[in-house]
Amino acid sequence: MKDRKIGIRFCGGCNAGYDRQKVVKKIKDAFPDILFEYVNPRANYMAVLVVCGCPSACARTEDLSVPEDRLIYILSFADFLPAKTKIEDICREKDDSENAKSLSIRQILQILPHREPMLLIDAVPRLIRGREITAVYKVDPAHVVLQGHFPGDPIFPGVLSIEAMAQAAGIMMLSLEDYKGKRPLLFEIKKAKCRMAILPGMEMEIHASLLKERRELGSAEVRCQIFLGEKLAAAAEITLMIR
Repeated sequence: MKDRKIGIRFCGGCNAGYDRQKVVKKIKDAFPDILFEYVNPRANYMAVLVVCGCPSACARTEDLSVPEDRLIYILSFADFLPAKTKIEDICREKDDSENAKSLSIRQILQILPHREPMLLIDAVPRLIRGREITAVYKVDPAHVVLQGHFPGDPIFPGVLSIEAMAQAAGIMMLSLEDYKGKRPLLFEIKKAKCRMAILPGMEMEIHASLLKERRELGSAEVRCQIFLGEKLAAAAEITLMIR
């Protein structure tokens, strides 16, 4: 793969009888050509090792932007071989990251049907069609909605942060030839959390990755996150119906 990096996320380590570092070292030794590092939540990794000391698997993962199918859980030494096999499988896969592209606002407008004042994407620095996207949006202090939410103390509405995530997911799916020219309709929102206030002038980094697609129905379930700098500001699982 072009960027052979794997992130590592440890749990709190309440089980003193299990040497988590030892099993991680064993995995590192098995893949000397891969860089392992403590995870940066916003980074694009080929996978993330979620290393826990017991079956409760209490390590946080909701702030990780890597797709869920690239989270490799290690709960005991018995998970070494499955984890090794999973990494080997990932290494053998076609490297979709080689096909990652960026989109300008002009290209975004050719894909997404939204327009001002409801267009909430400025640029797309990274897109793997139908699989992953990273988009950005800087909250314009002059945006009409901030005049009333709230007067004298403007905050970007949480519902619009969800809309921004849905638009990023829409670009990810509409970039596929099968969905070209269609409209992404927001059908369902699950596990939505707004963790931080998004203020005028802040730049949102929006991540989305496909959880499940049913092309015969034109539906896509997508895991979405918004980061402000290194901090997770909002997250949701969104289902789009593409018509």
